Amino acid sequence: MSPFLTRTFLHLRGIGLRGEQALWRRGITTWSHLEHALRSGASLSVGPRRRDALLEELAASRVAAKSGDVTFFGPRLPRSEHFRLALALSKSTMFLDIETTGLSRYYDRLTVVGWSLGHETGLYIAGSDETPFRLALSRAAVLVTFNGSGFDLPFLRYVFPDLTLPNTHVDLRYLARRVGLKGSQKVVEGLVGAIRPGDVRGLDGSAAPLLWHRYCYGDLTALRTLLRYNRADINGMRILLAWISTDRN
Repeated sequence: MSPFLTRTFLHLRGIGLRGEQALWRRGITTWSHLEHALRSGASLSVGPRRRDALLEELAASRVAAKSGDVTFFGPRLPRSEHFRLALALSKSTMFLDIETTGLSRYYDRLTVVGWSLGHETGLYIAGSDETPFRLALSRAAVLVTFNGSGFDLPFLRYVFPDLTLPNTHVDLRYLARRVGLKGSQKVVEGLVGAIRPGDVRGLDGSAAPLLWHRYCYGDLTALRTLLRYNRADINGMRILLAWISTDRN
């Protein structure tokens, strides 16, 4: 069972951030520790009814964690803690990044969707078959993006109005800000020491439209570069999630 889940108590009724931190200071840092403290009569200032309710919730938490039930934890955990689900349920967590011809979903075009789900990776290129992307998305329980709330997801919903996205979404842009890391994804990667492959190291988001236009005029090398850039974004998200989560945990 993942320590990223078993170290938090914020999904338990009546325990907020201060309560969780108070438990941690007392050395109660896992579900097992709390269960032991409740059963041993440690001075937690809880009555019998509250103790029984907490033990019942902890038992249900174990069942949900073992089965990978995001619907149990998603509504109970604050959105700021959803990164724990992305790490605990890695096989059903999708890292997603799109490329477009510009910033407006009304006037610009979606060109590439790249994703990683568990050990599987995939690409949708505008005009190709959408089925692999839709099938992969249907298996995803958690979505991870960088600035997806403001860009990627609204763009996808506009292009594919019937697309069903996971309810649990971790936007690394905002998660990074909570630990003092601000800027674009590439800037934040640099702040944590992540280095991209040499052939795409000098590229940023402004290069994506130009590469796509070059491809439209027959430059296949430009398309391959665009796809490698998209893959670097997704790999960078994995690095950032791991780095930020270590800092938060």
